[in-house]
Amino acid sequence: MVKEIWWMFFNVLIPLAPVPAVMLFEWVTIDGTPMKNALSFVKDGQLFFYCTTISSGALGDLIKASSDDRARGTITAVAGTDFWSAASLIWVMAFLAVIIASVICFGFCIKHNQSKSVREGQFALVGISLTIMTIILVCGLRQQAGLL
Repeated sequence: MVKEIWWMFFNVLIPLAPVPAVMLFEWVTIDGTPMKNALSFVKDGQLFFYCTTISSGALGDLIKASSDDRARGTITAVAGTDFWSAASLIWVMAFLAVIIASVICFGFCIKHNQSKSVREGQFALVGISLTIMTIILVCGLRQQAGLL
């Protein structure tokens, strides 16, 4: 349980700490009035970049866990077999889907940053949803691989 807490602290809480900090600073600095849209500061794609980063790190962990087991002469890597097992390939496909989705959404953010055709609140909710899903996915992989 302690490993999980430390992982959450260093990989979730610290990287995402600017989100509540910006909300607090915005609220404090503008005459005590809250922002007109509380989600407007995450519409620029920062969360998609975060999802790409932790997903690629998780893929590296998956490969490392598999190669460590192979080096020890065991076949008990993620999902109980080696890296190329069906269960491991499902993890790889899930993380590749997250990476592809977050890269596309990040590119969309950059392309349409100043455009009025994008609803900031809805796009920010997509980023928050993808972030939560990615954190759960990474935690699941690390738990199953024994890395937490």
